[in-house]
Amino acid sequence: MTPQQLLELIEKKRNELFAIVSENGISSPKSLICSQQLDELINKYLMLNLQQLRV
Repeated sequence: MTPQQLLELIEKKRNELFAIVSENGISSPKSLICSQQLDELINKYLMLNLQQLRV
């Protein structure tokens, strides 16, 4: 997966999180799960960029 593809997924997940939070509140289980998924995508993006810097 390219950095650009990850950025697109991050943006989609961020928008999804905003929608879930507005409907269910920030501490709802759905919000927490979506937030964790967003964190995972961001971590993947950072790790990919770090690997590219080392090469």
